[in-house]
Amino acid sequence: MRIILHIGMHKTGSSSLQGALKGYDDGTTVYATLRAVNHSIPFFSAFSSDYLTYRVFKRQGLSPAEIEALRVRDRSDIETMLTTTKRERVIFSGEDISLLSDADKQAMLSALQQYAEGILVVGYFRDPIGFARSALQQDLQGGLSGPKLVQRPKYRRRFETFMRVLGPDHVVLRPFRRDALAGGDVVDDFVATCDLDPARVAQQRQNEGLSLQAQQCIFALNRSNPLTSGDAETFRARQRFVRVVDSLFDGPEQVPADYLSDCIDLEDVAWIESATGVDFSTELAGIAPKSAHLADFLSEAEPDTLASLASLLKRNAVSGSYNESLEGLVNRVYYLCLSHHYNPASRTFLDMRVTGADAEALQAIALKHESGEPLDGKDALYLMGLARKGNPWSRLVRDKIKAWRQGGGEGSG
Repeated sequence: MRIILHIGMHKTGSSSLQGALKGYDDGTTVYATLRAVNHSIPFFSAFSSDYLTYRVFKRQGLSPAEIEALRVRDRSDIETMLTTTKRERVIFSGEDISLLSDADKQAMLSALQQYAEGILVVGYFRDPIGFARSALQQDLQGGLSGPKLVQRPKYRRRFETFMRVLGPDHVVLRPFRRDALAGGDVVDDFVATCDLDPARVAQQRQNEGLSLQAQQCIFALNRSNPLTSGDAETFRARQRFVRVVDSLFDGPEQVPADYLSDCIDLEDVAWIESATGVDFSTELAGIAPKSAHLADFLSEAEPDTLASLASLLKRNAVSGSYNESLEGLVNRVYYLCLSHHYNPASRTFLDMRVTGADAEALQAIALKHESGEPLDGKDALYLMGLARKGNPWSRLVRDKIKAWRQGGGEGSG
């Protein structure tokens, strides 16, 4: 067996590639089935020595015991995939794999080599400014609330270990730009590089990036409300909030390059040039640091941003004054996200809270069951209406409610 290990880097179409490869199996090569289509979390959980402090687990508020259980599961799932798959090649894909420490990467490769005759690593890398813009968006979604930026892009940290341990002939690195990719697309390029069947790969477009207005809204929430992650409920609400502002503001504006120049590690840029021959000097030419801080720039909300947020709140019947600061408006929206699902098509929220009336109805249905009285269509429709609160986008739930209503049933939902 041979392993193909796609390691990102981040913001190079990894989500699109993983979505396109999900379920891929041509009889010779198979895309690994783990607990997520993006294998970043399973691999980081299984092979990182810092798994207990992994940022994903921290945001979800998982306990050490829960994290340990996931680590055991992930290690078992990876081993099972490698020992039971009757294919010549297995593909794993996770951009966080490139962020494992040098020692953890070596241990991971050693573990994988026990099952594989060979490992091919495939990675894509962005230009420094393009990556800095995308990384800023990721940092904002992760809670960035101050002007301090981490030096980017960390090409050497991501790729050097693989080149040293496996040898450069077993590592394919390509710049993430149309003129360097087969078909001008990362999915087409990966398919060609790995000799996959293009007919079995479904092209998907994902993770197109946030507009400047959306980034400003997230930054305002980060600065004004520190309690938007750390447990499962606030984590999910934060994800909903990002989806809300992403759908509300779709402008193409981005943070100007001058505001990001201080976080570019020029020695790192020189390393990727020496390793691949790709020269980014043109992209970096003429960029000068701004005198103002990035935090000040992100705090300069335009009037139409405030108006759009106020309009969203009015549309969803949120009472109160709308002549507020950006911080006040985004927190109102976030509080809605704690208890409501969001429909981006209609820009409306669906309340998913169980009310006192719901509790009384559930009690009555439970007592029916206890007494042996059969449940009727009205009961079933009510229960399905409650299921809709928990999962409003389920096709099964939606179709059942529609069919039962057309059949004359009555109930909530």
